[in-house]
Amino acid sequence: MNENDKDWLLNEFPKYKGRLLKGEVLKSYYYAERILLNLPEIKKRGCGCHYGSMAREVDRLYDQWLSNENKK
Repeated sequence: MNENDKDWLLNEFPKYKGRLLKGEVLKSYYYAERILLNLPEIKKRGCGCHYGSMAREVDRLYDQWLSNENKK
């Protein structure tokens, strides 16, 4: 994870965390997932029915990352 990604997670993602997954919020969750899982590209979902589980997983990963970074 590079410094730009860390900065984005700390300063930008909290603006979207916990909100309804539509538009910019959905894009931010996809972006956060890519960073947190160290994926080469964004893994979009084909159906909105998967958004809830994705959001819970990204929130969990984000909280875990914050804890590991001693930022929480």
